[in-house]
Amino acid sequence: MAQLLGLSESAAEESLNSMVVDKTVAAKIDRLDGIVDFRHEKDPNEMLNEWSHNISDLLGLVMKTTHLVLS
Repeated sequence: MAQLLGLSESAAEESLNSMVVDKTVAAKIDRLDGIVDFRHEKDPNEMLNEWSHNISDLLGLVMKTTHLVLS
Protein backbone atom coordinates (compact mmCIF):
# COMPACT_ATOMS: atom_id res chain seq x y z
CA MET A 1 0.00 0.00 0.00
CA ALA A 2 2.85 2.36 0.85
CA GLN A 3 4.41 1.79 -2.60
CA LEU A 4 1.10 2.41 -4.38
CA LEU A 5 0.62 5.68 -2.50
CA GLY A 6 4.24 6.73 -2.80
CA LEU A 7 4.61 7.02 0.98
CA SER A 8 6.91 5.53 3.57
CA GLU A 9 5.51 2.53 5.44
CA SER A 10 5.15 4.51 8.66
CA ALA A 11 3.32 7.37 6.90
CA ALA A 12 0.96 4.95 5.14
CA GLU A 13 0.27 3.11 8.40
CA GLU A 14 -0.37 6.37 10.23
CA SER A 15 -2.79 7.54 7.52
CA LEU A 16 -4.59 4.21 7.52
CA ASN A 17 -4.80 4.18 11.32
CA SER A 18 -6.43 7.60 11.35
CA MET A 19 -8.96 6.54 8.69
CA VAL A 20 -9.82 3.41 10.70
CA VAL A 21 -10.24 5.42 13.92
CA ASP A 22 -12.48 7.93 12.08
CA LYS A 23 -14.46 4.94 10.70
CA THR A 24 -13.83 6.12 7.14
CA VAL A 25 -12.34 2.71 6.32
CA ALA A 26 -12.79 -0.72 7.89
CA ALA A 27 -9.41 -2.46 7.96
CA LYS A 28 -7.10 -4.61 10.03
CA ILE A 29 -3.32 -4.34 9.85
CA ASP A 30 -1.08 -7.38 10.27
CA ARG A 31 2.27 -5.76 10.97
CA LEU A 32 4.21 -9.04 11.08
CA ASP A 33 3.15 -10.08 7.58
CA GLY A 34 2.76 -6.52 6.26
CA ILE A 35 -0.81 -7.18 5.17
CA VAL A 36 -3.85 -4.90 5.35
CA ASP A 37 -7.27 -6.57 5.34
CA PHE A 38 -10.08 -4.26 4.17
CA ARG A 39 -12.99 -6.61 4.79
CA HIS A 40 -15.80 -5.15 6.85
CA GLU A 41 -17.00 -7.42 9.62
CA LYS A 42 -20.71 -8.05 9.54
CA ASP A 43 -23.09 -7.50 12.40
CA PRO A 44 -23.90 -10.83 14.14
CA ASN A 45 -27.62 -10.39 13.35
CA GLU A 46 -26.78 -9.82 9.69
CA MET A 47 -24.64 -12.97 9.67
CA LEU A 48 -27.44 -15.05 11.22
CA ASN A 49 -30.01 -13.69 8.76
CA GLU A 50 -27.71 -14.51 5.84
CA TRP A 51 -27.07 -18.00 7.23
CA SER A 52 -30.81 -18.58 7.73
CA HIS A 53 -31.53 -17.45 4.15
CA ASN A 54 -28.81 -19.77 2.78
CA ILE A 55 -30.19 -22.73 4.76
CA SER A 56 -33.69 -21.96 3.52
CA ASP A 57 -32.46 -21.88 -0.09
CA LEU A 58 -30.61 -25.17 0.42
CA LEU A 59 -33.65 -26.88 1.91
CA GLY A 60 -35.75 -25.63 -1.00
CA LEU A 61 -33.30 -27.23 -3.45
CA VAL A 62 -33.33 -30.49 -1.46
CA MET A 63 -37.12 -30.58 -1.49
CA LYS A 64 -37.23 -29.84 -5.23
CA THR A 65 -34.65 -32.57 -5.93
CA THR A 66 -36.52 -35.06 -3.76
CA HIS A 67 -39.73 -34.27 -5.62
CA LEU A 68 -38.04 -34.78 -8.99
CA VAL A 69 -36.45 -38.07 -7.89
CA LEU A 70 -39.69 -39.49 -6.50
CA SER A 71 -41.81 -38.40 -9.49
